[in-house]
Order: sequence, then structure tokens, then C-alpha cells
Amino acid sequence: MLDSAGSITSVPSEVISGLRSVKGSYSGSNSYTPYLRSDPARLRLQRNQSYTVTFRYKILTTPTRGFEVLFYSPLAGQQNNFLPSKTIMGAAGETGSITLTNTLGSFDDYQVRWNVIGTGAIAVDDVQLVNTGATQPVASEDAEFGTALLSRFFVSASKTIFVWGEPVKVSAGYYDETGTPRTFGQVTWSVLESPPAASIAADGVVTPRAFSAFTVRGASGGLSGD
Repeated sequence: MLDSAGSITSVPSEVISGLRSVKGSYSGSNSYTPYLRSDPARLRLQRNQSYTVTFRYKILTTPTRGFEVLFYSPLAGQQNNFLPSKTIMGAAGETGSITLTNTLGSFDDYQVRWNVIGTGAIAVDDVQLVNTGATQPVASEDAEFGTALLSRFFVSASKTIFVWGEPVKVSAGYYDETGTPRTFGQVTWSVLESPPAASIAADGVVTPRAFSAFTVRGASGGLSGD
């Protein structure tokens, strides 16, 4: 998924292959600003397994401290437990490829994470993540049309107006940028306000309980929408 410093670029001088690439760009005062990462809620990397990530890159703006890729666990980080990373340095216009292999620790929240360490801009493309020794990648990304990076999870209701005492059915959809439906898992429903002004069943049937506004949230894995 794209993070705070990430975007999709279609500028020909920035694209590595195809029509689009992922772009990471940061010019502020923070350090280790993420622009791309995998989502552990949707892609669970198995503890104590060995993984390899490969990708191509093009430096767009010369970095002050480089660009980093690593396998990162927030839980492990709280214990000052970090796996070796790789850092890309160079001048604007330089291109190359990176391969990073790590054996994960005993944590379930690992993600592959791309950071701008200081300032600078970079494009990455043709990302592949493989469980070392396997023949097929567990994930890949090329930023082309239909990418999951620009997909959206929506929640909608069967009626535009709630009538007191009448149940309303809510449903969820997950679509890429072209409007093509994408698959997702079972949805868990909740009413955010406390005390709740409505009840909601597992099948998405909402019954108002008070004359008050309320928000229904649907969640599936790392996806959510209101």
C-alpha cells in the first residue's frame, strides 16, 4: 500500500517500465519517511521464514541520506530488534535493481517497507516478493492500471433514508481504479458511536435504536470503510 510519501507516477521521465511506477518523494525534516509497504492484515508474512524482495529503481532527486528497503516488524522494533536493510545511494538519473533476503524473527507483524531516509525522490517498479525457495511470488506490484494500490473499499446502504424501526441492509464492495470488483474476505460490521444508536447483525442488517446520527463501519482484513 502507498504510504505518506508515496504516489503513482505516469510522467514518462520518471516511469521505469510500462505506463506507471511507484514514486517516493519527501522534502521535509523527518527521517525514515515511508512511501510504500505491504499490509500485514492482507499479506501475512510467516514468522521464522526466509523471504526475498526484488525491484527496479530510478533515482529522481538526489537523496541526502538514501532510500531504504527492509523487512520491518513494529513489535520487534519496540525491542530494538531490526533486520539488515539495503540502502540506495546515487545521483538523479541513476537506475538499478535491488535484492534483499532476510529470515524473519518470531513476530507476526512483519511488512516490507520502503523509506526515504532523509530527503529525495525515487521511482520503483516490478516489485516481487518470494518466500525463499518457492517458485511463485507471494506478491508482486507494477503500478499499472488495476493495481491494488489505488483500490478502494466502500460501504453502502440499501436505502438513502432511515425510517424508524425499519431495518436497512448495508453491504461492502472493493473496486480497483477502473471500477472492476476485487475479491475480499468476510466483512465484520460495527456501529462506531457509544452508546450505539443502532444495532447491526452479522449479515449487515442495521436497525436504528435512537433518534441520532450514527456511523456503520465494515472491515475485512486490512480493508475498512464507513
